[in-house]
Amino acid sequence: LAAKEAELQRREAELAAREAQLSGGGKPQQPPPKAGKPQQQQQPAVVDRSNNFPSCWPLVYHNLSVDIPPHVRHLATYLYVGWSAFVGLLLWNAVACFSMLVAHAAGVTTAASDFGLSVMYGLVLPVVSFISWYRPVYRAFARNSSLGFMVYFVFGSMHIMFCGYMALGIPGSGSAGGINMIAMFTDKKILAGVCCAIAFVGWAVSGLYFLVLLKRVHSAYRNGGMSMEGAQNEALQSVASNGAVRSAA
Repeated sequence: LAAKEAELQRREAELAAREAQLSGGGKPQQPPPKAGKPQQQQQPAVVDRSNNFPSCWPLVYHNLSVDIPPHVRHLATYLYVGWSAFVGLLLWNAVACFSMLVAHAAGVTTAASDFGLSVMYGLVLPVVSFISWYRPVYRAFARNSSLGFMVYFVFGSMHIMFCGYMALGIPGSGSAGGINMIAMFTDKKILAGVCCAIAFVGWAVSGLYFLVLLKRVHSAYRNGGMSMEGAQNEALQSVASNGAVRSAA
């Protein structure tokens, strides 16, 4: 009798298990997770946004592939390449001015001041250009900011005019451009003339390059639905959120 009762209880347990399986949609119940082994959850990727630029002395975070949307990333890349080439051009301009100083052409009396100014340009203008026009347009692309684009249009235009000014090579301007180049070749200072010619071509090409980019960035600005009104609203919001302004008010 005891054996029959155990058999009946076993069959009743099997029937109850089948009924529970059928009521659950025919899907067997998953066994509970074992103790001591918690389920692993996929964690979202964390981007390291610590300062990484410039690499020799990181002061800001700069990552085109992370910050800039794909449809405008090529424009931001062209701007970065142009800014990097501008830094190199400033260094070459200083070399060309030094060659003018060493050549000591008879018709050139401003070689010393040209060299001094060219060195100052090489030290100051990379930082000024990065802050005044490159960083604003980088943030404008990253944040879809009308205000950032407006800042770029103002200082980017000034940058183009500066390239044109440097291409002229006016004596005493700190440039080894056209006029100084002609003076070197006229006095048969061939090496200095070649250095100045490279600087002249570099300044001319740089100005045209940034002019084309300015037009393309303006097209992206218009196609993105941004406007002067949006820039004004951003400026007002920035002022309103400034703690110093609020405390003064």
